[in-house]
Amino acid sequence: MRRRKFLTLFGGLFLSKYVSNEFVKFKDANFSGNLFESKVYGCIDYFYQTTDEIPFQRFDTQRIHIDYITTLPGVEYFLIGNGEITVGIQFCKDGNSGASLFGLTLWDAERFVRKWSTFLYHPERGFENTKLTLQFGEEFYQLNRENFQEILWDFSSGIPIVKLKWGNEKFSVLEKFFVPKDGKILFRVVEVSNKLKSPMSISLRLQLYPNFGLFDEIFTSEREKTVYAKGWTIMKLQTFHKGARTAGRYDLWVDIGTVDKNAEVVYVYSLEDDDKILKVKNFTQIFDETSKFWDEKNKFRSDSEVLNHLFNVSKNGLKSTVSKSGKRDSGIWQYNMEWVRDDSMFVLGLLMCGFFDEAKIMLTKLLDKFVGREGQTIESSRWFGYELTELDQNGQLLYAVWSYVCWSGDFEFVKKFWDKIKLVAEFPLKDVFWDKNSKLLKNKREFWERTDAFGVENGYELAYQFWVSLGLEKVSELVKKLGENKLAQRWLSASGEIKNSMLNDPVFKLIEDGHFIKRKNLNGQWQRYFIPPDRKRMPQNSAIAIEDKPSAEPDTSEVLPIIYGFVDAGSEVSIKTLEWIEKLWNQRWSYGGYERYDSSSEPEPPGPWPFASLFVARANLEAKNYERVWRILNWLYNINGGKSGGWFEYYSVEQLTPPLPPVGIIGWTWAEMISLFVYHILGFRPELENLTIKPNLLSGVNLISSSIKVRNILVDLDIERSDKMFALVDGREFALKNGKLILPYSGKKVKIKFFVK
Repeated sequence: MRRRKFLTLFGGLFLSKYVSNEFVKFKDANFSGNLFESKVYGCIDYFYQTTDEIPFQRFDTQRIHIDYITTLPGVEYFLIGNGEITVGIQFCKDGNSGASLFGLTLWDAERFVRKWSTFLYHPERGFENTKLTLQFGEEFYQLNRENFQEILWDFSSGIPIVKLKWGNEKFSVLEKFFVPKDGKILFRVVEVSNKLKSPMSISLRLQLYPNFGLFDEIFTSEREKTVYAKGWTIMKLQTFHKGARTAGRYDLWVDIGTVDKNAEVVYVYSLEDDDKILKVKNFTQIFDETSKFWDEKNKFRSDSEVLNHLFNVSKNGLKSTVSKSGKRDSGIWQYNMEWVRDDSMFVLGLLMCGFFDEAKIMLTKLLDKFVGREGQTIESSRWFGYELTELDQNGQLLYAVWSYVCWSGDFEFVKKFWDKIKLVAEFPLKDVFWDKNSKLLKNKREFWERTDAFGVENGYELAYQFWVSLGLEKVSELVKKLGENKLAQRWLSASGEIKNSMLNDPVFKLIEDGHFIKRKNLNGQWQRYFIPPDRKRMPQNSAIAIEDKPSAEPDTSEVLPIIYGFVDAGSEVSIKTLEWIEKLWNQRWSYGGYERYDSSSEPEPPGPWPFASLFVARANLEAKNYERVWRILNWLYNINGGKSGGWFEYYSVEQLTPPLPPVGIIGWTWAEMISLFVYHILGFRPELENLTIKPNLLSGVNLISSSIKVRNILVDLDIERSDKMFALVDGREFALKNGKLILPYSGKKVKIKFFVK
C-alpha cells in the first residue's frame, strides 16, 4: 500500500513505535487487506494484512426482534380498545419461531402504526419484557411454554376481557386484560393462588420497557410508585397496591406479603395524563360503568358455541379498532390508510351491534373528509383519478347512509349532509363513467384494485354496477322523504337502467353460461384473462407475473347480488354462480377458505381471504346451502386468528414483503361476520318505515336468543325451531308475509318469539 494513500485515508495519523499486542481488524473499501488497530498509550497504529474480509461484511446479521413479523406461525392477536387506546396481545405457541410466547403492546387509537412501531415493541427484545415475573418464596417464575395453561376471551361481564392462565403444582396465575369505556387506560389484573398447604411470601414485577424508537426518557418515581416513559407521548405503569416499590429504570414491584390462598393486584398502563380518572373513581366504579356500557349493546346467544364465539369476537373487534374521531386503519399493522368502502361496511357492522354513536361519527368523517368536490371518494387515503376510481364506494356509502337512517331514525343527518350525499349519488352518473349505449358504468380498475397495468381493459365491472345501482335505489327512498321527488325519480331510474342492463342486455349483461361474471370490455366481450402489458412491473414471482394466462374468473365479488337480494337466491343464475365460485375453495392449498379470485391472476401469494370467504357464506346462507356456510364458519373458527378474532387479510405459505406491506388484520371481516348473524341468521332488517324480520336458522341450530336495538327500541328476539312457522309479538300471534314479520316502529320495547321450520 502506498503511504500517501494511507495517510490520506486516516487523516495523517502517525505510526507509533510503541506497539501493543491488542489488535482489532478494520477494512477500507479502496484496499484489499486488513488494517490492524494497535492500542498504544492513547495513540493508535494502523497497518495492513492481506485478506478478503471487510468489517461488517455480514451486515445482515443485525436484525430487529422477530416479534415485528405479523404472520408468525399459529399466532393469535387479541385486540381491545375504546376509541382512545388500542391494545394488542400476542400469543405464539410455536417454540421454533423465535417469537415471544406472550406479548403485550398498545398505541394511541388516533394514530396508525405498524407492529414494530407500537409502544411496547423493543427492537432487540420484542415483547419479551412485557411478561409478569412472580417471586414465590425464594424462587422466580415467568410464563413459558411449559407452564402455560390457556388464553381466551371472557365476555361473561359484558366487557371483552382477555384471560391468560399459567402456573405449576405450587401456584397458579390468572392475568386479566381490559380497557374501560373511556380513557387511555389498560387494566392488567393479576390473581395469584398459592396451592401449597403453607403460606408463601409473594411479590410481582412488571416492567415498562418501551419502544426505544419512540421513547427516550425512561425512569421510575419511587415517590409516585410509577414507571414513566416519555417521548412521542407519555406512558405510565402504576398500581393500586400499597406494597408497590420501584427499582432501576423499568421495574414496578408489588410486595404482596405472605399469602395463604389468593391475592390480587391491579396494574394500570396509561397514556398522557388519562390516569387522572383514577383519582376520581375507584376500580370497581370504572369496571361497573364499563360493564353497563357493553351490556346495553346488541347480544346474540345460540345453542352453538361456534356461533356465539364468532359473534362476540367480531362485535369486540368493531368497537376496539375505531377511534373517537372515526379514524380506522383498514389493515391494522398493514396499510396505515383508509378506504370509503371498508368504512362503509364497518358502519353497517357497528349499527348491527348497537354502536350508533360510533357509526354516526364514522359516517360524518366519510362525508366531511372523504368526499371530494365532485363527489369522488377516497381510497388508500387518496383519489387516483376518473379512470381508476373505485365506483362501488359511492354506492356503498349511499347504502351506509340509508342503513344508518333505517337503524337510528336520524333523518336530520341526511339534511345536514344533503349537499355531500347529492354529490356522491351524482358522481357515478357522469358521462366519463356512465355509458349511454350499454347503460353500464365503465373504467379501468376492478373491484380488487388491479388496473390496466395488470391487464384490466376499459370496461364494465359487476361489483360497480351492483353497488351503484343498489345505493341509488336506497338513497332515492331517503330523498323522497325530503320532498326531492325529481332527484328521487332520476336516481331510481338510473338504478333501474343499470340493473336491467347488467341482468338482461343481450350484449352487455354480466352473465355468461348462466352465471354472473366479473367483467366485460366496452364491446361487450367477456374479459376472462388479465395479461399485464409489462410483467416486470408485477411483484416478482407472483402468479400474475409468471403465469401465461392469468384468469380473471371466478371472483367472489360475483356473489354480491345474491347477498342483498338483487336477484333471488333460488334463481338459476344464483345457483350456477355459487357452483362457479366453488372453484376458489382450497384452490392452491389444503387448509380451507376461498381465494378472493382465481389465484393465477394474484399479484400476492395464493391463499384464502376471510372476508371474501364470508361473502360466499352470506350468499350461500341466502340460498340455504347450510353445509357450505358451516364449512366456512368452522374454518374461520379453527384457523389461527379464530381464537382471538384477529383474522389476517389472507393466509398463505409465504409473503412478498417487500415490496408488498406486511399482512395485517382486516376490520371488514368483522363487519361481514356480524352481517351474516344479524342480516341473515336473525333476518333483522330495518327499513325506513317498518322493521322486517325473516330468520334463517342454520342447520343444527335450534335456539337463538338476541337483543337488538333499533331506533331507541329494544327488540328481544328469540328464535326457536318448530314444525310450524309463526311469530308471537308481546304474546300475540302476528301474520307473516312470505315468511316475514313486518312491524311498524312502535317506540317501545318489543318481545318477539319466532318459530321456524
